[in-house]
Amino acid sequence: MRRFRFGFLAFAAVVGMAATAAAEDGGPAAPPPSLEYRPQRVVIPEPKAPTPAPPVTIFREAIGGFGIAAGAFDGPADVAVDADGNVFALDTGNNRIQMFDHFSTYVLTVGSNGSRKGEFSKPQAIALDQEGSIYVVDTGNHRVQKFGWVDKSACPECPARADGKRLGFLATWGSLGTRSGDFKYPRDIAFDAQGNIYVLDAGNDRVQKFDRSMRFVGEMGRLFGSRGGIFTDLVSIGWSRDRLGYIYLLGAGCLVQQFELDGTLVKSWPAIAPESGLCAPGRLEIDNKNDWVYVIDSGNSLFERFELGGRFLAAWRGAERPFSNPLGLAVNPDRDEVLVADTGNNIVQKFTLR
Repeated sequence: MRRFRFGFLAFAAVVGMAATAAAEDGGPAAPPPSLEYRPQRVVIPEPKAPTPAPPVTIFREAIGGFGIAAGAFDGPADVAVDADGNVFALDTGNNRIQMFDHFSTYVLTVGSNGSRKGEFSKPQAIALDQEGSIYVVDTGNHRVQKFGWVDKSACPECPARADGKRLGFLATWGSLGTRSGDFKYPRDIAFDAQGNIYVLDAGNDRVQKFDRSMRFVGEMGRLFGSRGGIFTDLVSIGWSRDRLGYIYLLGAGCLVQQFELDGTLVKSWPAIAPESGLCAPGRLEIDNKNDWVYVIDSGNSLFERFELGGRFLAAWRGAERPFSNPLGLAVNPDRDEVLVADTGNNIVQKFTLR
């Protein structure tokens, strides 16, 4: 005990002498050493955001099968769906539209082979505008045709659905040529929020814009005032509501190009799923509710989901049977539905994605 006391007193004396010397030199007195226990600060890392799980794909059913009878298909090239879940399949080999209700029950058929109003020649795309009118890109006839629901008095011979409304021809525009309003093998169609119509005039390497009355508004493309971009070998078009709106084009090698509405190229990216081979583009669709881009890769027989900026999210290869050269795609975000025109299998496959 005495030894400890002596050691402590010696330590205190040394500290006191040092403080006195500092004071005599005019400097601040050094504080005595603290004997207070200070625990080490524990740093808890912030939790990382969980990696989102891939969407669950629920196969619902397949519609159709090869043939010429009602409800059968011969190489369906595209498909559209309305807000009620009714399906409009573009039966390209049979040059007709077939409608099915949301239970996939056959309802009616419109069209046949030919070049008169309401007839088709190898149509490649079908789409619905915000009012429910149906537009068909009649590729072999170099035109676009519009159909809609009419009363029996307006078209007694038109095919009818259960409520008595009849699906009839409304209008057509375009013919083979290179002037504004002409087409050369058009491939696809899209609509913006104002109802303007964008037609992919593939044979003329351009996109033409029309108002909702089908009057020509403007164009962009390789020879038509665009600011960058590739306009050859294009197969599909979509419109995104992002900001003031963008046009998305799908072309060779599954290259997606994003343009402002004045034709200025914003960015481009390859829509290729990991571990996929050479990509053969089929169709592009924009889900404007969730801001996703869907792309059909016909060469690898799959469809993919991307963010608007191009980040890959997921890919699907079919359910009931593997896809065979699929070409068409439709999205119904209100029902979480995606429908694929499975061209080689002559069916339409329906999925619920969550």
